[in-house]
Amino acid sequence: ESGGSSSASAGAAQLDQAKQIVEKAETRPTQISQTKPIDKPIPPGKKITYISCGVEACAVQGSILSEGAAMLGWSVKTVNTDGSPEKVNNAFEAAIRDGTDAVILAAADKDQIAKPHADAKEAGIEFVTCCSTAPPGSFLANTGTPEQGGRVGEMHAAKMVVDSGGKANVLI
Repeated sequence: ESGGSSSASAGAAQLDQAKQIVEKAETRPTQISQTKPIDKPIPPGKKITYISCGVEACAVQGSILSEGAAMLGWSVKTVNTDGSPEKVNNAFEAAIRDGTDAVILAAADKDQIAKPHADAKEAGIEFVTCCSTAPPGSFLANTGTPEQGGRVGEMHAAKMVVDSGGKANVLI
């Protein structure tokens, strides 16, 4: 009997821990956590091209990027694709021809975009991605690194545990 109750209390403690993780993740920040000031003037008028990957989660990012860019005096052109290599590469090459200053593409496969990425580098166009498995230094920036993904994964897992009352069996 005592083994069952200690197992139940351990389960309750883990559920409480998951609830704390979820509560922290769902609390809207009240201040910007970046403390290092920008030490150079922000150049005005930059043009960014955001290539959407074809799913709703990617499409939403375009308006978020536009809002942030506007604060800097920049503009974002969102190009919607179906996420296929052909459409993504065509959009990337069109952005280069249009004279964009930078391209943003979520979940870029460095091999799939090798040619337009090389063309962009040659033209002096920066490239940023999210969630790529490319090694560090392949692009100007790659958000969604394993370290960042681990924190997000912990939050997702905790939410599944809480929502299921501690009975979740999930793989992400």
